[in-house]
Amino acid sequence: MKKLILITCALGMTLYGMAIRPAPGSGSVRWHRFDAGLQIATAQKKPIVIDFFSVNCGWCKVMERETFSNAAVLGKLSGHYVPIRIDMDRNESFTFNGRTVSAREFAMMLGVQGLPTIVFMDKNGKFITKIPGYIKTDVFLPLLDYVRMECYNLQVSFQDFRDGKGGCK
Repeated sequence: MKKLILITCALGMTLYGMAIRPAPGSGSVRWHRFDAGLQIATAQKKPIVIDFFSVNCGWCKVMERETFSNAAVLGKLSGHYVPIRIDMDRNESFTFNGRTVSAREFAMMLGVQGLPTIVFMDKNGKFITKIPGYIKTDVFLPLLDYVRMECYNLQVSFQDFRDGKGGCK
């Protein structure tokens, strides 16, 4: 019986380590840790959204409360993306391009200078763009479509996409 309990606890801890539980009020976004999220994205051929945040960041809390909890945002993140969250307050490391890097080193590699910052990567883990600061829902929703539809590969600007120009829709 003790072995069964130990195995169950070990399995639970392993599964917990693969995903970060949603923050209060975040609906059903299932945030992944970087290593697990990258594996899922490449296997499922989905683009990646990385949220660089801190629990002490006021604008991160606003983004959580107003953008990530929006039903349409939740649907797009859950259906078309692999959402990854990197807590800049935690001293965690992961593997990227064959190197073990800390969260801070990774953020520096991508040019993250403040929080929150959203980074988009393609289905192969290749950097697309980063957007610093709070992003309102009415901007984030079309941005999710723009990246998912790979309009950046067609040289269509985000503004043209939002205005219905450029032939990407």
